[in-house]
Amino acid sequence: MQVAETFDMDLPTNSLSLKGRARLDNCVTVLDAAELFWNLDSIKTLREHNQAASEEDDRNIAELLLDQIEFADVILLNKLDLVPDCKAQAAILATVKGLNPQAQVPLSDLLNTGNFSMEKAATSPGWLHSLRSSEPVTSESVEYGITSFVYRYLKML
Repeated sequence: MQVAETFDMDLPTNSLSLKGRARLDNCVTVLDAAELFWNLDSIKTLREHNQAASEEDDRNIAELLLDQIEFADVILLNKLDLVPDCKAQAAILATVKGLNPQAQVPLSDLLNTGNFSMEKAATSPGWLHSLRSSEPVTSESVEYGITSFVYRYLKML
């Protein structure tokens, strides 16, 4: 089942359904550009990587990756800086666009936007609650296992 299907499911009356409560705006797929061709050639199953959705899920990595690329509205190419040359980067972009010509690959819409405001974030209810609470604050990296990364973009001339 595609994640998007959960937005259109009819559930029993006493269940919380997303239908009528939420709107799906975009399906975004993040691709590891440095490993894209290796993953597309992979015959290893999701089960071999402990990533199977269920016992019946016998898809391989390439099938899942193709599903995600073909279904996405927006595709983000992560780790493009690890791809050795402009020709290889162009081949990756051509492959992605060939698999899903309608998808946007919008680096200019995501980088250097100036959208984030620390002043605005500091006024959010969750932020204010944690600042005013007497309970010790658990960082997100500890609570959810989230880590950060640095995105570097080599501008091609």
